[in-house]
Formats: sequence, structure tokens, C-alpha cells
Amino acid sequence: MTREEFNQFAKRLFAEYPSIHGWLKYNSPDMAATLGHWFRILESYAYADCNSVLDRWQKTSSEPFGSYSKDHVPYAIRAVLDRDRDRARAKAKQQREAELRRQVRDAGFSLTRRFDKSMKEAYEQLRPYRLQLDDGEISQVEYQRMMDSILEGV
Repeated sequence: MTREEFNQFAKRLFAEYPSIHGWLKYNSPDMAATLGHWFRILESYAYADCNSVLDRWQKTSSEPFGSYSKDHVPYAIRAVLDRDRDRARAKAKQQREAELRRQVRDAGFSLTRRFDKSMKEAYEQLRPYRLQLDDGEISQVEYQRMMDSILEGV
């Protein structure tokens, strides 16, 4: 998020939670420095993602932070965004592994039977290449070549 985006985000935050603005004006010796600190906490997150946190808080009508933890607001926002990232990563990992299982099954092997030693070795050799493919480090063609080579040895 850029500084200008953060300023827009802070403006919305203060409009929706005016007590935060009042608290900052009263308690912060330098409001600009405090907001600079908050910006540094949230700058690695997308503007849209930060706004989505406010949207969710509004929909749930819950108190996202206590009256004595207004100085922790950026940490509460960051915690929500980190949970979202963790969930997205876990889902992507599940999808990668499901795709790998599908490819192994389509290659004529059953994952429901116990792996014999050679199939287990093939799977262990193939898995790092699949992760490289998912991360964009190798192409689909390179991955297919690796898979064919490994499975030929089974």
C-alpha cells in the first residue's frame, strides 16, 4: 500500500470508528508520527485487503478492538490479513497436493494402495518438482519431462 492509499484508508477508518481519531488526538504526542508507524505496519498489505477488513468488521457488527487497545488497531488489522494469507496458502497447498494425486492416479497408479518402495521413491522425487512448478520456477513442459523420467524408472 502506498502512503496515499494509507491516508485514504486511515480517513475511512476514522470515519467508521471516530473514537480512534479522538483517542489518537488526545493520547499521541505526535499524531503524524503515530500514523507513520501504523503505515509501516500495514504498508506490505494491499489497500483493497485493508479495506476488506473494515468491510468485514462492519458486516459482523462486532467490536474489533477493545476501548483500551486503540493503539493496537493496526495490529488487529494485520492479524486478520495474516490469517487470510495463511488460509490462502493452506488452500493453495491442498490444491497442489490434490493435483499431484490426480496426476499420479492418471498415470496409472493408485494412492489408496500402499506404496511399494519404488512408487514411494517416485513420489518423493516428483513432489519437489511439483512445488517448483506451482511456484513458477519450472515450466509445465519441464515438469512433464521430469515426471515421465521418474515414472519410467518405476
